[in-house]
Amino acid sequence: MSKSMDKKMDKKKIFGKTGIVLIALVFMLTACGKTEAKKTTEKKAKKTTEQTTQRATEATTAAETTTAAETTTAAETEAATEATTAAATEAAASGVKVTYDKATLRSVIINHYASVNGSPGTYVVFDTEETDSDTTYTCTVRYQMSDEEANEILERGDIPDANIYVTTVTVDKTTGQVTDDSGSWTIQ
Repeated sequence: MSKSMDKKMDKKKIFGKTGIVLIALVFMLTACGKTEAKKTTEKKAKKTTEQTTQRATEATTAAETTTAAETTTAAETEAATEATTAAATEAAASGVKVTYDKATLRSVIINHYASVNGSPGTYVVFDTEETDSDTTYTCTVRYQMSDEEANEILERGDIPDANIYVTTVTVDKTTGQVTDDSGSWTIQ
């Protein structure tokens, strides 16, 4: 063989080895890239799960805080409601015109929906969702689920809602006639 032939053979040997090394290098980089992509996807999934859990915890905490505040308000007004309702019933029986006040109406409405629906949570009326005039009182009734209900929803992987809309109530303050989204009833 001539010298030029030997050089060609040497180049083929070198290129062949380099080619194999290049192929191995590409294979390793591809495998590393897939591993990195998998790690990135896992990090994103973990972050999304943490964010969902955090939102659910915040919703539950907000519901618990509001429930505690409203429960105190309901407990404070319940005694006043009973006294006012008894006085109003007595006055109506004697022919005197009865006008219900806002605090009494709020308490009567909350107690009504709690007794009718028998749910483990709390019914609430917020100041910002009520209007009061000389003859009518209108409010929105909302439901705050119990901790047990919220935990069941979280265990299913869903996010519990706080302050769920129940109905809008309008009360004729002189007659005690109550109208809501599903019908009407009378304050006794």
